[in-house]
Amino acid sequence: MKTYKVFKRAWYRKDENGKLIPYPGARKTTLRTGLTESEARSFCQNYNATNNPGPLSIKAEYTSE
Repeated sequence: MKTYKVFKRAWYRKDENGKLIPYPGARKTTLRTGLTESEARSFCQNYNATNNPGPLSIKAEYTSE
């Protein structure tokens, strides 16, 4: 069975002038591992619904392990 890893990362960063710029290459912080795809999707939806993404748009995502 295929398993999935849930992580969070920021989608923006501030440049030297304090302006927000896209940053999809940000460091990923693992939140959970070993989930089915439906569990990973549900975890991400719950995390994103209950956590303020802030100005850097920090959101949970998942990928296969």
